[in-house]
Amino acid sequence: MKKLLFLFVLLAVFSLALPASAKNTAPIPPILDIRSPGSDVPTSLVAFSGTWEGKWSGSPSLDHVLIVEKMTANAAEVVYSIGALDSSPPRFWRSNATLSEKNRLLKMVWPQGIGKSPITVMYQLKSDNEMAGTWDNGQGASSVATMKKVQ
Repeated sequence: MKKLLFLFVLLAVFSLALPASAKNTAPIPPILDIRSPGSDVPTSLVAFSGTWEGKWSGSPSLDHVLIVEKMTANAAEVVYSIGALDSSPPRFWRSNATLSEKNRLLKMVWPQGIGKSPITVMYQLKSDNEMAGTWDNGQGASSVATMKKVQ
């Protein structure tokens, strides 16, 4: 019994020592192409470049990773990744986004089909290491996330 208790405590301590990325179930593509922002990218937006982790609110919450691979003055190429939810497996996809220097905002709009409102996902930089995310399906469902920069 003492060995089992010791093993449990050891595993609990070890899991607390893992970096946040080891606890996040959102998958990362095997090949990434994160490029330094060019000189045309406003300095107020440069911090978007890189890897961000967080959780979308809800019950249960949903692991999330956003990777900003490439940036121009008003656009970005990103990897959007989410963990498993109910019967949906973890997955990622690449997407284009627009950038707004005025609000330090990165925005994606994804169509859902004829007659349906698009999904809108936005991230606003709060600092160089934190941003606030919002997800809205245009039909009454929404979620928020606090994202931390990990790379």
